[in-house]
Amino acid sequence: MIHSVKLLCPSKKCRKCIRFEQKIAEKFRQLDKAVIIEIIDQQKDWMRYNTWILPTVVINGKVVSRGYVPAVSQIKKIVNIPDD
Repeated sequence: MIHSVKLLCPSKKCRKCIRFEQKIAEKFRQLDKAVIIEIIDQQKDWMRYNTWILPTVVINGKVVSRGYVPAVSQIKKIVNIPDD
């Protein structure tokens, strides 16, 4: 299964969002899971997720963090990977 991550961000070139994107991709690599990361930079699109705190991370349609990169343990819960 390929997981969908949306990163709600003020700009596709925002340094913080670029770091978020890299960190999230690395965490999914650690879990050996496929992921597609999309940066959402339009305010009208953020409103669907009822947030003003950016960056916001949405995994498989669920808001999982606002302003921070979620931990691997949190990602595991969302993508239904049992703990070791």
